[in-house]
Amino acid sequence: MRFWKFVLRRKKSLHYINVRKESLNKIRIAVFGYGGVGKTSIIKRYLFNVFEENYKRTIEDDYTQVIKYRKQIFFINILDMAGSYQFPAMRKLAIETCHGFLLVYSIDNKKSFEEVKRLLKIIIEIKGRNDFPILLIGNKEDLKTRVVSKEEARQLVENLGPRAEYLETSSRYNTNIDLSFKSIIRLIDEEKIETFKEKTKNIENTDTQIRAKTASIKNVTKKNCNIRERKYGSINIRSFLNSREENVYRL
Repeated sequence: MRFWKFVLRRKKSLHYINVRKESLNKIRIAVFGYGGVGKTSIIKRYLFNVFEENYKRTIEDDYTQVIKYRKQIFFINILDMAGSYQFPAMRKLAIETCHGFLLVYSIDNKKSFEEVKRLLKIIIEIKGRNDFPILLIGNKEDLKTRVVSKEEARQLVENLGPRAEYLETSSRYNTNIDLSFKSIIRLIDEEKIETFKEKTKNIENTDTQIRAKTASIKNVTKKNCNIRERKYGSINIRSFLNSREENVYRL
């Protein structure tokens, strides 16, 4: 029995080591925001270093990028979500499966900022928590017709906890575009590492409990053997049990 318990514990440990090496470096990011705020422009500027003047309506696009971050290889899957309300099922699936979110508004469009607040409530409702990695982006910072102040955006982020940050970008002039994705990747990686440590700690606590229970069972068995030896002096119960245990290990 001791051998098989060791194997099970060892398998659990190896399982979580594999999780750390494989799935820990796969990151899925969803980009949400009102139509026309520049979500696609931000993504394309980051991936291809291009900027398109003409606006094209997006239903949903999916991009994959491989990057090196902190001496590790990350597989980044970026979802460019529609800026309309026509696809609630796609939006719900994206929220459920993504590790982090870019919420984009335009600094010259108050309605787009209100849309970010609405989307934030939906994400919190589906996720069931508000401490997920999120980056609030005020796009088109090069425009002089600002209607959303930086203080409003910072106040919104402060209410979300330590895994939420705020940046202003310009996809036209490539301002803070790389920094935006580096920031959300860092936030997601930090959360994943913390989750991995919690799982590892739970496994160690379980192992400790198993050892304690095994030790208590051994003590009870020894006491019973002593009682039986005193009662049946001619029969060596302890050697009988040891021989049974050896036969089990041989199998």
